Amino acid sequence: MWQVFDPDDEVLKQEFFLADEVPYNLIHHIIDSPEAMLLKTEDHRAIFAQSPGHNAWLWISPIPAIQARRLLIQELVHHLYRNQHPVLCGITGDPAVAELFAASYQDVNKIYSRFHASIESHSCTKVRSLSHIAGEMIKPAFEHIDVIAQYMCEFADEEFGVEIAAKDYAHAAARAVGSGNTYLWIVDGQPVATASIAHRSPRYARINGVYTPPHHRDQGYAEAIIAAICGVLHEEGRRAMLYTDQTQISSNQTYGNVGFAIKGKVIDIRFRDVLDPPLISK
Repeated sequence: MWQVFDPDDEVLKQEFFLADEVPYNLIHHIIDSPEAMLLKTEDHRAIFAQSPGHNAWLWISPIPAIQARRLLIQELVHHLYRNQHPVLCGITGDPAVAELFAASYQDVNKIYSRFHASIESHSCTKVRSLSHIAGEMIKPAFEHIDVIAQYMCEFADEEFGVEIAAKDYAHAAARAVGSGNTYLWIVDGQPVATASIAHRSPRYARINGVYTPPHHRDQGYAEAIIAAICGVLHEEGRRAMLYTDQTQISSNQTYGNVGFAIKGKVIDIRFRDVLDPPLISK
């Protein structure tokens, strides 16, 4: 039986979830949203979490019988339907779980689904010393807002094909500087790379926004700033983790050089309204 839970619930502290905490770490971030929909099973072996406008995340502890898992997912889909929950943007979870959910959900809601991405989770198992790489890490000052806005612009273009002028990232860059969670790698007084701590949970902290401009690449600056952030988190008593697209082979090698190891994979499936043309799965 699925039931609502609140952010202070013990479900994220149970051994079942802690065994899968790295690949499902984003659930910690979702529960911080006051508008999030949070559901769990009575035995704490399954969690559904979704904030408005974003994919839902579904975690189910390994269950021996596939039929039991299928029934659990069908109960969840009908719970959402009975309670008139708005149609989801998508679902993220273990490949088998996400596919079972998508199949049931699209039948009930008369929509289409498509595979979007395969996501690997990594955690830093040992912070490696990269002292041979030139430069140092700093927290940016407001004088660096234009640089960070430019990096955000270039990152969005490279990663997502989003072409927006750097000046339009000025407010986001200012917030990043003010948060104290964005860092720059500096060589000879000039910024050459950036990375951020996106979110902290009790045992882990998620790194994102890792970017090095093309003319500064292949110098080890991305590895250096990530390693330095891992050191900061280690002093806090947290372990660094991050998500990568499985197809980003070069980036994944970078994280391996720092001391990250793969801890699990989830897939991202997106939904489309029935009025839209069907999308062919990859």
